[in-house]
Amino acid sequence: CAAQPSSDSSKGHPPRFTLIDRVIFRGDTRRRVRGTDLFPEVCHGAGSESCRLNRELLLECCEGACDNRRLQARTFVPTVVRPGVRGQWKLQMAAAGRQGDCVGEYVGECISLEQFWIRWGNVKASDCLYFCALTADTVLDGSKFGGYLRFANHSCSPNTRLEAWGVQSYRRVAGILTCDVEEGDEVTISYNYPQGNLLSECWCGASTCSG
Repeated sequence: CAAQPSSDSSKGHPPRFTLIDRVIFRGDTRRRVRGTDLFPEVCHGAGSESCRLNRELLLECCEGACDNRRLQARTFVPTVVRPGVRGQWKLQMAAAGRQGDCVGEYVGECISLEQFWIRWGNVKASDCLYFCALTADTVLDGSKFGGYLRFANHSCSPNTRLEAWGVQSYRRVAGILTCDVEEGDEVTISYNYPQGNLLSECWCGASTCSG
């Protein structure tokens, strides 16, 4: 999943948006994000071969006594939005998390690739970007409707990655920790900028920073 959001900048509070916890499908995008390859094996319980296979294929189990249902059950490590540096906002861990934990789902308006290019054409230089590719022809736009993951800032050495999971035949995006983190740590992701071609100056401070 290629995420291209940008940090918020405002005085005293984040810019206005509607907080949602489910994707809003526009047009025929619900049909576009559904796939016959997204049906999991029947889970026979935690540790079973079928459950292990589902995890390897990034498919949530639909039934069974296991914890491979994080997006369905919304079992996320808690996070909180806090003021960041240079007038920006950041997403911060409200509790410690371990590698592989889920910190949330990237939600927004699900739009077609055609609609994305129309919206992209209306983007101003001062606008924040919250686009995240979902499939080859659909994009999530978290600018007007979104969840807390929209506040995850870019880092060239992130502690979270966005993964596209199959959930009951639909594609959904989860934020998965790539390392252990402590309460108070900032949640960061890579916006997948080409090396040396950032859309704006990078302040992440990582030793691998693209500048």
